[in-house]
Amino acid sequence: DSHQRNVFELSICFDFFGLFIGNPKCQQIATQTQSWLNQHQIESITFTWETDTSNLAEFDTIISLGGDGALLFVVKHFPETPALAVNYGTIGFLTAGNEGDLEKLLVALVQGDCFVSERVLLHCHHPKGDLHVLNEVAIKNQHRMLELDCSVDQRFIRRIRGDGVIVGTPTGSTAYLLSTGAPIVMPEACCLILAGLNEYNFSSRNLILRHDVEVEIKIDESTREDEIYLIADGREQIRLHVGDKVTIQESESRAKLLFLNRHYFFTNLSSRLAW
Repeated sequence: DSHQRNVFELSICFDFFGLFIGNPKCQQIATQTQSWLNQHQIESITFTWETDTSNLAEFDTIISLGGDGALLFVVKHFPETPALAVNYGTIGFLTAGNEGDLEKLLVALVQGDCFVSERVLLHCHHPKGDLHVLNEVAIKNQHRMLELDCSVDQRFIRRIRGDGVIVGTPTGSTAYLLSTGAPIVMPEACCLILAGLNEYNFSSRNLILRHDVEVEIKIDESTREDEIYLIADGREQIRLHVGDKVTIQESESRAKLLFLNRHYFFTNLSSRLAW
């Protein structure tokens, strides 16, 4: 599979690591990890949610200590940097292991006994700027029904009448999309998923799209809702208005997540989601 590669196949260096402290209780863990890395001649620095990431040097690899939200933060600010996520959160579906696995994960990483899972990222252009997104872009209402015109490659395909719409990636199929009844997709697959939210239409269905299409969502003028939000990966929230257009397409960048077990996806489905 060209989207699952050994770390050495992508020429990943191990000279300078970033340690993202995504959970306050991980401060001591981060200090111990830095000591371990230093013993293996690897320089590292820590950073947190409050750090101005624009002032940080480029990392060879980032270790994320937290849950899925912590990893999403890392991917947002360092979209092409390989990241190893260790679960110090709740579900941790995107993580490579739990807190008790940290040393085993570090040893495997420096020995090259892990692999890189390359993931589709979305590039979202909205009236106030641009975003890189790993899971999904959602356009949602607050109170009243939305009227959303959906186009693919500049061809109108349908109008969604309901609480909103989600455009997501295979990685996002186990996140917000899961609650819409969208299919679970292996994360290295190349596709986009379009799903309406609580549509006022019995015949509505989720749609699987080619990975290289451009999706445009326009908030139709017939919409009466005045509190409309674009939410990216569950955190970034941007106010939208009637008449606004949002375009979503595959990014040129790829997220690079590090794992030990090539069958991690099915392992996580069983252990994290009781599948």
